[in-house]
Formats: sequence, structure tokens, C-alpha cells
Amino acid sequence: MSQHDAPAVAERMPLLFRRLILVGTLCALAGVLAGQFMMGPQMLSVAGIAVLFTGLTYNGTGGRKLLWICAGAGSAWTVATLISGWLLLDALDSAIVSGRSLDVPGAGLFVLVAGAAAFTLMVVTAIVAAGGRSRVRRESVPPPVPAGTSSSSAA
Repeated sequence: MSQHDAPAVAERMPLLFRRLILVGTLCALAGVLAGQFMMGPQMLSVAGIAVLFTGLTYNGTGGRKLLWICAGAGSAWTVATLISGWLLLDALDSAIVSGRSLDVPGAGLFVLVAGAAAFTLMVVTAIVAAGGRSRVRRESVPPPVPAGTSSSSAA
């Protein structure tokens, strides 16, 4: 069997990215299971999702630019979610104490928009990386040999 007849073996994802996916998945699941009514475990779930998306940024090459972009966006999304949650809980607490209607501070909208933008950037980097992985796989697979022809014979 010649080298050209051997089946193409896809390159495995590096250990760093596989570990990020595992840790992110476990954190997201633990946060969902433990965070019924508490803010802390819910934030663990949000951070787990950010780590999971960061792990999905492997693009098939050795570059880590997408990893750092997604990690920064995931951190910003996690912080924005935490701040908006605290702002909402504080506004809810003051509304209950004072007996007035719920009045969310003006910074709440800014934090919400910043968090949505960071989440969008995080998702886009994962999609770009998936496209890169697909392109690298297509380029690394040799074209199929038509039936009835020998790959060792030269034309």
C-alpha cells in the first residue's frame, strides 16, 4: 500500500482546546444544576459557556489569535452579565423596600448592550474558526482516485 492509498487521517485538536471544551462544558452544566435561585452558580454557567466557546476557536492552524479574541470577549460578556445581574437585583431590592415600581439604573442598558456585543463577538470567532477548520480539512484530503485506475501508474 503506497502513501497515496492510505486513508487521510484528520489532525486532532490540540490538548489545550480539548481541555477548554471539557472544562467549559462541566462548568456550564454545574452552574445550571446548582444555580436554581442563586447568582453565583449561574455566573459559573455563564463563565463555562465563555470557556466552551474559547475552546471552539481552534481553526486548524497553529494560530492563537482567535483564542485570545474569544477569551477577551467571553470575559467581557461574563463581567457584563454579572454587573447587569447585580444592578437588576439591587433595583429589585430597592423597589421592594420602598414599595415603588422597578427602576433600573441608566447604566443597565449600557452594560446589557456591551454584554450582547461581547457575546456576538465570541460567537463570530467560533464560527470563523469552524470555517477555518473546514477549509484546512478540505485542503488536506487528497482528491479521490476514479474507480478502475491505479494510483501508482503514471499517465
